[in-house]
Amino acid sequence: MKLYNFGLSGNAYKARLMLGFLGLDYERINVDLASGEQTQDDFLAINPAGQVPVLVDQDNVITDSHGILFYLAKAYSNGSDVEWLPESPVDLARVAVLISQVSDDVNNGLSAARLVKLFGVPLDYEQAKDRALKHLTKLEQSLSGKEFLLGDKPTLADIAMYPYVKTAADGGVDLAPYSNVNEWLKRFEALPRYVDING
Repeated sequence: MKLYNFGLSGNAYKARLMLGFLGLDYERINVDLASGEQTQDDFLAINPAGQVPVLVDQDNVITDSHGILFYLAKAYSNGSDVEWLPESPVDLARVAVLISQVSDDVNNGLSAARLVKLFGVPLDYEQAKDRALKHLTKLEQSLSGKEFLLGDKPTLADIAMYPYVKTAADGGVDLAPYSNVNEWLKRFEALPRYVDING
C-alpha cells in the first residue's frame, strides 16, 4: 500500500490518521507541492486532478481524502476496536452530513485561512476567518455533552474534522474560547495509535 503525501496537508493527514488508527503498514511517498511535482506527468498519471493524498492499494487508486477514509474503513476495519463507519443507517447519514460540512464550512473557513497564512494562497482571508469562527461556534455547541461528534465513540467524521481544527492557529484562528472543542481535541489525541501531523 502506498500513500502519496504532503506533510503539511490537512487532507493527507486525514489519510495518515486513518492508516495509523487501523495499524496498517504503508509506503509514504512525499510529493513536493512547492516545486510543482503534482503537475508532472508521472503524478498526473496517478491522479489527473494533481492533488494529494492518493492511496494506492494493489489495483485500487483512491484520489480523495474522504474517499480514502471510507475505503480504508470498509476494507480494513474488521477487528478494529472502533466502528469508524457505523452500520446504523441514521448514524451513517449523520457521518455523511458531518463530512459534507467539512467539505464546505471547513474547506472554505479553517482550511482557506490556513492556506492564506501558511502558503500565501491569494484568497479572501477575512471572509475565510469569519467562516472559520462561525464553524467553530457551531462545533462548540454541537459538542456540548458529547465525547465525539456523534456521541460517545469516534467515527470517520471525527477524523475528517480534526486536522483543520487542530491546525487552526496556522490560519490565525484562536481556539482558546472553545472549551468543548479543545476537550474533543484532547480525547481524539488520546485514542490508541493516534499520530500527530509530524508523524
